[in-house]
Amino acid sequence: MTSATYAEQRAAILAQRREVQRRRARRRLLVRTIKRVVIIAVIVAMLSPTYLVVIASLSKGGSFFSASLWPKTVSWANYDTLFKSDFLTWTKNSAIVCFSVAFLSTLCSGLMGYAFSRMRFALRKYGLMAMLLVQIFPTVLAIPAYYYLLLWMQNHFTIGGHVVFGLGTYQGLILVLAGGALAFNSWLFKGYLDNLPKELEEAASVDGARRLQTIRHVILPLAKPIVATIFLFTFIGIYSEYAVTSIVMNSSAHYTLPVGMRGFIFNEYSQNWTIFAAGAVVASLPILLVFLAMQRYLVSGLARGAVKS
Repeated sequence: MTSATYAEQRAAILAQRREVQRRRARRRLLVRTIKRVVIIAVIVAMLSPTYLVVIASLSKGGSFFSASLWPKTVSWANYDTLFKSDFLTWTKNSAIVCFSVAFLSTLCSGLMGYAFSRMRFALRKYGLMAMLLVQIFPTVLAIPAYYYLLLWMQNHFTIGGHVVFGLGTYQGLILVLAGGALAFNSWLFKGYLDNLPKELEEAASVDGARRLQTIRHVILPLAKPIVATIFLFTFIGIYSEYAVTSIVMNSSAHYTLPVGMRGFIFNEYSQNWTIFAAGAVVASLPILLVFLAMQRYLVSGLARGAVKS
């Protein structure tokens, strides 16, 4: 083989390799472009309802939809009307109920998860599974039972003519809502604790720490991610809860945000969708603040709580 022939073959091979590399580069560019288009389309689809709600809150009249994607005149009258109503009272009621239920549910599910993870007792393997099976049934099916339970408590838990637990009381509503996702949260908490080394508790026990001291000083600092996750999910779920609250609370002064805002669109004489949209925008701010405050714990809490190593 002459040097000229060898050079021609080498040049052909290099050209073929460059062509393959160009094809691969075009293919990678096409794949990246498709992925970006899909991501952008998903983001637009997810943000479109939020955009429509914000636009409706700045529009005049009472209709949710308008002829254009941007109102010709921006009006803050809906927000002014909103704050002249009982909106702030409903927000305060929602804050009381949500924080109370989230705290109580997190505390109870944490203790139950610890018991199922660390203690040994009869029917331990089947106890939490039975609770999960019961929780499969929708909450709506239990509303008659909740109503009867609170009505019975109203007749038996009265001090000086004041109802302690019962219909129309925050205590009764909090008690009912706190048990809503208790089984699932306990299972999540148990899965997280199963990943924590037991040697830490054994070392604390050797040093003379009691069980509650071990939970407070050893388990709780390590379980902050799952505690924040359960608290956040419970808070968000209760913040938008409507069915049970509408049955329990029978006074406008005790309504939470979902129940109170229902009056804007189910009014006897009119449907004020724009005021409802303004309320939805303002009502989303507390959820956003709570999520931003706890989002750094969310991923680690779910990741370690869902899979046992």
